[in-house]
Amino acid sequence: MLLLAAALLSAFQISAGVEGLPSLPLWAYTIGFGTLLVSCLMFVILGFKGLESKTVVIVSTAIPLCISLGLVSHHLPTYSTLYLIFCAFGFTATGAARFFLSGKTASLILAVVHRIAGILITAVPLVVVIK
Repeated sequence: MLLLAAALLSAFQISAGVEGLPSLPLWAYTIGFGTLLVSCLMFVILGFKGLESKTVVIVSTAIPLCISLGLVSHHLPTYSTLYLIFCAFGFTATGAARFFLSGKTASLILAVVHRIAGILITAVPLVVVIK
């Protein structure tokens, strides 16, 4: 039920969009919530066996990276280029690690990338509200 609710909320965010946003945050939000929508529907249909696939883990990395990129580029535009470079590097490193490195090293890279994106998803709205 939670996956279906997340899929419905993601579909709403994609369809409603945000009026007046510059193109980078709009594209980042759309890709992030679109990937979340597809991932949730895949897990509803396939179950959690989908996590065994390397490509699913790599594509799912786009969810926190894109949503945090949208937040950074929307609310902290001076850091958007630097964070865009980090997102590209993090996505590439996660993909390369899944295919070419051992399980623990690949998991460590994935954890670091997800941790930074997760901290920004939590911290940027807090900073905006405090300001």
